[in-house]
Amino acid sequence: MTDGRLKEELKSIVRYVVMSGDSFDTGVIGESQRLAVCLKAALYDKEGNRSMLGRLGLKNISFYDYSPDYRPELELPFSALAVRTISAKTPRYLPRLGQDPRIKPKKLPFDAWWDKVVLADPESGLKVTRGMLVLAVSNMPMGVHDRKLTGEYESLALQVPPEPIIEIPMVWEDEMGAVLASSVRHIAFELIMSLKEQCPDLFG
Repeated sequence: MTDGRLKEELKSIVRYVVMSGDSFDTGVIGESQRLAVCLKAALYDKEGNRSMLGRLGLKNISFYDYSPDYRPELELPFSALAVRTISAKTPRYLPRLGQDPRIKPKKLPFDAWWDKVVLADPESGLKVTRGMLVLAVSNMPMGVHDRKLTGEYESLALQVPPEPIIEIPMVWEDEMGAVLASSVRHIAFELIMSLKEQCPDLFG
């Protein structure tokens, strides 16, 4: 595949990530699995399967990190990308999306960003990185998708292998699905912010 054709496919993925993220924000939680598949196609390298950003030489950009750092000495459950909110009805998890003024965004090289611990449970020893989260959710049904986006999603024809299967223990029971879904949404937000600043030709 030529670089020109590959770049057009990457533009399609970027466009879909923006639309899918908007749909997630209206309450369509199932879009998190599609977001994870797109993130995997754009970012995940393994033997025999290079990411789109890698093939285009774009993984050397800096990636925005809008998350607190894990502090194991606190010995508390940790969620860096999804925040627990308490509404009038019930507690729920939402993606941070850069809305916490106490968290100053940093720029990290890809490996430091991808491999940063963003979910942890000291009691079980669970430590999950951004990369682990994306790979897990890409293989995990997360609910109903946005039917309006099905054609757009299918047209991407992502040839992303389903392996490796990564399982994350449900240490927070029913809340875990919401934590994972919201965390993936936040990772998509960080990617789009990074690309808009450093690769603006992928938009529009």
